[in-house]
Amino acid sequence: MIGALTLLALVLSTLFKPFSLLAVGIWILWGAVILACLAPVMALAVWRGKPEGWHDIGLALGVWFMNFSCLILMRGLPIFSSLKWNWTGKVFAIIVSLAFIGLWRGLTWREIGFTGLRKGSWLPFMVLVLLSFVVFLSLYTKDVPTKVETLLFQLTMPGIDEEIVFRGILLVLLNRAFGTPWKVMGANVGWGWLISSVLFGLIHGIGFTGSQFQFQFSLAPIIIASITGLVIGWLRERTGSLYPAIFLHATVDAGGYVINALFSGLA
Repeated sequence: MIGALTLLALVLSTLFKPFSLLAVGIWILWGAVILACLAPVMALAVWRGKPEGWHDIGLALGVWFMNFSCLILMRGLPIFSSLKWNWTGKVFAIIVSLAFIGLWRGLTWREIGFTGLRKGSWLPFMVLVLLSFVVFLSLYTKDVPTKVETLLFQLTMPGIDEEIVFRGILLVLLNRAFGTPWKVMGANVGWGWLISSVLFGLIHGIGFTGSQFQFQFSLAPIIIASITGLVIGWLRERTGSLYPAIFLHATVDAGGYVINALFSGLA
């Protein structure tokens, strides 16, 4: 199923924009570089965690590559060509992830996190959201209006897409393989929490940019995003629900833009 959905993204991308063998090569190389950087963490997890379900590990990595492929291959389609952000890639990636959950019999919507919060878990959720706004307010320096498209995109697309994949599908599958033997501030977590967070960080700091596909490796975004992934992953396990994770992710991505819009307006 993963291969079929990834192939669908490739076929659709060739229908809407000229086929480029170089672009396909960069897509595969990009994914391979990210997985190569993840390899040391995976090796440590296998050594120390002694996984029981190798199939679940492979499936988790396959789901990530499927999601990654949708984002890269469906970027820049003529449907939303006038818009700045990757709406086509994100929307298609969300649809494919939801389709995978619905069609794969080994997963349930409730298990992924499409359920209510556990009793007593509202407080840490609200504290993290308020803390995020306080941080963004303290860092406010801009004096230019926030673009409406940017605000709408950051409030919706990254949080929904990435949380369904990283704190939803991947976390569930990796938890099956490694278990959740650690207790962290009321949440049961394990190697899946760490692996999904590091992978989340890597996708934010590794890439090929520009028309010449220049390779980019930025350590600071990787570290910041990995720590953010740990916090959101902890919240997902603490609350038992994906919804707080999506909301907190949207707060982190759009908080600065929201505060800027309050002080400087929209453009």
